Amino acid sequence: MRGAVVGLRWFGDFQKSLGIAIEVFATWLCRLCDEGILARRPDPERPGWLEYILTDTGPELTPLPITFMG
Repeated sequence: MRGAVVGLRWFGDFQKSLGIAIEVFATWLCRLCDEGILARRPDPERPGWLEYILTDTGPELTPLPITFMG
């Protein structure tokens, strides 16, 4: 979530910012999408890429990751 709050949209960018194993991150990302916090959508500027964006539920939860950023 922290990455989405600060503007990250692509899998690789999220994963690099966290520095965790791809498999672990993929599981977390899938869960965030399944729970409706993030949404996957095709990136119109990069055919074949998906971008991950906060849903309407995401901003309701942003105070939590922002707390951990400071």
